[in-house]
Amino acid sequence: ANLYFATYSNVVSGYPSQIRKLNLNTLATTTIAGLETVVGSTDGPAMNSTFSLITGLALDKQGGLYIADGFNSKIRFLKTGVVSTIVGANGSGDVDGDLSVGKIAYPDGLRFNKRGELIIACVTNNKIKKLVID
Repeated sequence: ANLYFATYSNVVSGYPSQIRKLNLNTLATTTIAGLETVVGSTDGPAMNSTFSLITGLALDKQGGLYIADGFNSKIRFLKTGVVSTIVGANGSGDVDGDLSVGKIAYPDGLRFNKRGELIIACVTNNKIKKLVID
């Protein structure tokens, strides 16, 4: 079993973040995504990806990790060593709709409900959003 968590550096403005995995059997910790001192929102290979204050993580039943990238106002997805943006690619805001137009502002928590929908707490908009995943 594994525990996933985010760390960040407050030495650099914007809080560059990394995602780490703790193997609960061996107690070994490994970094699985993010650059420790680089702020950004770069997608691609996980170890070259960048974030700005990760504020939530949620693991789906297929082993994909959803990431609330707070200061970038994005929901990102990590699977098979690749990070991609799934919500917020068009900037910060409050727009419902499909992934090509949807916008959120400062997501600060992620949870899956019983139907497998991702529930997103958006602090700036004072709203709870739902992402239906097919």
